[in-house]
Amino acid sequence: MSFRDDERGQAIQVGAVLLFAALIIAFSSYQAFVVPNQNRQVEFNHNQDVQGQLQEVRNAIVSVPGGNTGRSVTVDLGVEYPSRLVALNPGPATGTLRTSGTTDERYNLTIANATATGEVGDFWNGSTHVYNTGGLVYAPGYNRYDQAPQTVYENSVLVNQGRDRSVPITGQQLIEGDQITLVTLNGSLSSTRSGPISADLQALSTSTRTVSVRNDSHNLTLEVPTRLSEDRWENLTDGEDNVEGVEVSEGALDGEWGLLRLDLASDTTYDLRMAKVGVGTGTEGTDGKYLTAVSGNGESLNTGQSQRLVAEIRDDFNNPVSGQEVNASVVDGSGSIEPIDNVTDEDGRVAFRYDAPSGATTARVETSFSPSPSESQRASFEIDVAGAAESGSYGIDWLFSEIESEAGVRSCFQDNRTCIYNVDADDGTLPLTAETTPTVSFASVDFSVNDTNRISDLQPSTSETGPSGVATTDASVEAVGDVTLRATTDAGGDEFTLRIARENPEGLVYNGDGAGVDVDGSGVPAGLRFSVTNNYQQSLRITDLSIDPRQNSIEELDVVDFGIGPWEDELHVDTDLQSGYVDYAGGETIPNSGLTIDLSADGYQTAESVTSASGTATVHLYQFFGTNGAQADMSSSTVEVTVQYRLADGTAGSETFTVSP
Repeated sequence: MSFRDDERGQAIQVGAVLLFAALIIAFSSYQAFVVPNQNRQVEFNHNQDVQGQLQEVRNAIVSVPGGNTGRSVTVDLGVEYPSRLVALNPGPATGTLRTSGTTDERYNLTIANATATGEVGDFWNGSTHVYNTGGLVYAPGYNRYDQAPQTVYENSVLVNQGRDRSVPITGQQLIEGDQITLVTLNGSLSSTRSGPISADLQALSTSTRTVSVRNDSHNLTLEVPTRLSEDRWENLTDGEDNVEGVEVSEGALDGEWGLLRLDLASDTTYDLRMAKVGVGTGTEGTDGKYLTAVSGNGESLNTGQSQRLVAEIRDDFNNPVSGQEVNASVVDGSGSIEPIDNVTDEDGRVAFRYDAPSGATTARVETSFSPSPSESQRASFEIDVAGAAESGSYGIDWLFSEIESEAGVRSCFQDNRTCIYNVDADDGTLPLTAETTPTVSFASVDFSVNDTNRISDLQPSTSETGPSGVATTDASVEAVGDVTLRATTDAGGDEFTLRIARENPEGLVYNGDGAGVDVDGSGVPAGLRFSVTNNYQQSLRITDLSIDPRQNSIEELDVVDFGIGPWEDELHVDTDLQSGYVDYAGGETIPNSGLTIDLSADGYQTAESVTSASGTATVHLYQFFGTNGAQADMSSSTVEVTVQYRLADGTAGSETFTVSP
């Protein structure tokens, strides 16, 4: 048999060739059309992400005014394409982040016609102030998304700059109502890569300070570089009533940057806040430009007294400058000046001590920070020195609001001058504060305690009041119990009781706040008020209250008002869950053995008191009468009190304590 002329296998071969050709065509189409479109979508999504990251950069810059220190923001400059099994991707797309104009003297922020008052007005005197600034530009280098915009930060605004137009994607913060916020950009940055970069933003000049500026006859003017059109800026400032003029000179600086001018309304006071932000390398800090008096100017002293004088150096952004030396001298009148710290601290401040002479004078102290200081580099203090101080011309008082804010202090009670301190809640060191009234600087204050077993030490035991008339000491607390602390000056003294206790002992705890209260304005504190705290982890119901005045001359409890509430019942217990009360018809006699009041049965109107876990019950007893029929003075009376209670789980208990207003 011969197969030489048999052609039956040709159809299979031809089919295979055609199938292979179809695969080649399909792959070529996929490579030529599908892959580029998919990569274009990847690049578009990346561009949206980068715009979000650049908004974080913008937000970090505009948040520096107000004392923020700057931060780092990661920006993904380029993009990697997804891996493919057979198709080919181009190389990773890169992007560039660079500064623009920050080292070019043509790119400036200018503010003119701004005037301030006082010594700040020596610097802000209506003249033109010029600050170099610029922008931050992100330029993508995509392979397929060739319509991608450049994204530019300029003067608080983030802008997408396309081939034929620029569109802001954030608002502006140059002027908002009567607040002007100016932030300059400094340094040099240029980085091109396919991966991320960390944009490190440094606060070169910042603080929480604002300066009030105005001009009664001329517009305040702001000029800044911009890539936006005049129409865009009119839209950005739409609704700002103080913006009276918007003008953009397009291309005034170069082919990309124009110059924006904003005219702000005159006869308006603006809060000016400024900052300088560094990015990249070559950043420059700021130097002191003007000096201002902070405290001590215009004070009146007696002969032999002293006054603390504080001055502050600020840069041309109105922010403090540290590490700069300041000199001081008495240029008029008499007296002496000594430095307390004449090198500026982180707040830009220095302090001097002026000692008044033995005779009356009007002294002028001048501070400066330059060998040949200009008017703005000097600050003056005028001090009027009168005759000798009389004994008792000022007083010293414990500052309960400060003591109560210290760690471990449960509460302070001004009425009976008592504070409660939980010795377990802290390290055993309690700061104590006293102040002079009226304010006296450099007054010597001696601190003492009557029980060194409970408070072993007071450091310092002798202190001087500062410029606000305040002196402090630290008490070393050792054991529970009551102690008396005293602050003494040449002009007088003050004392209070510190009740040292363990932190939140379980039970019903008297807060040590007993006080006699003059309810009706008669001049006699015939009411008694105190409170107890429920330190159980469940609610507590007060069922009975026993009172035993130690003075036998107190014999009756009677209120003439008809109502329910504090000082309207003989007994009213005010709590967070259910207040309790007992109202007697005609009052109630207090036997020599004491009076027990049943909150569920006595009187013609009654209700038991319920307080929550950790809640406080405030007891009001009114009004006490003596055997002579007159109101009894409870501010000088001692009362033994027993509170009987029942917990939510049915457990009954009682607590006895002494109330000594």
